[in-house]
Amino acid sequence: MLKRKKNLILFAILILASLLLLNKPLIMLLDSIFQFSPKPKETSVNHHFDKWENKNPDEYMIRQQRYSDSIDNLMNPSFMLNDTTFTINSLKVHFKEILIARRESIYGRDSILVRLDVMDGNDSILQRIEQPIYTLDSQLNEEDLYYLLADSGLTLDYNFDGFEDLAIRIDQGNIKALNGVFYIFIFDSTTNTFQKYDEEFTNPIPIPAEKRIRCEFVQSTIGLHIFYDDYVWENGKLMLVESTEEQQVEGQEKNGIPPTKQTKIYYQNGKEVKRTENIIY
Repeated sequence: MLKRKKNLILFAILILASLLLLNKPLIMLLDSIFQFSPKPKETSVNHHFDKWENKNPDEYMIRQQRYSDSIDNLMNPSFMLNDTTFTINSLKVHFKEILIARRESIYGRDSILVRLDVMDGNDSILQRIEQPIYTLDSQLNEEDLYYLLADSGLTLDYNFDGFEDLAIRIDQGNIKALNGVFYIFIFDSTTNTFQKYDEEFTNPIPIPAEKRIRCEFVQSTIGLHIFYDDYVWENGKLMLVESTEEQQVEGQEKNGIPPTKQTKIYYQNGKEVKRTENIIY
């Protein structure tokens, strides 16, 4: 008799185990009654910000604001940063800067779409230029000299034909924003459109007296260390003809001016043909 009861109990246990394995809702019901599983640890919704609140209050506020902005971006994914119209070569140009994505850190850059609509006298669009850029500020911001390429901010005559061309800053470079990277768009007076020159230049400034375009790259602002590259037009292409490096060195000053080592390299057909070194003040 006792043996028979043991067999019945064992059989019942096997049936219950089978039901538990095959029936997940039943397991959850029993767990809710007898609380077999430990409760998960409660956490805050913004727990990923909590560690920054105590370690770095400023970074905490920036991250909280970025979190709020990301929610706003879901509702309004793009923002108009600039929307203005000006005249270039007697043509109306509608200029827009549209924020696509905010920078991911305080050291990053915003992703922006620059759109220019070139229009005729009837406001018909002759050409639309769209160029993605990565920057901290608009190159039309006259109050921030880091971003202002020239007095006009956007137009210069790069091929010395009397017509204004475009320079669009696509990246801020390093050393704050001193080394701006640009694309230039040459104006074609026969079609009233701008043709993109598909090569990047750092701070390109035309020198009309020499028919050259000079690009400046600042290596250091602590001690003078600057590079200049000079380009000339040859058969519709910009060719490097001269590179200059100026670096402040130790030595006897003259009239309070420290010595600077100047190295010049001259090129012909893309090859170095001459090199000179001098100390200047």
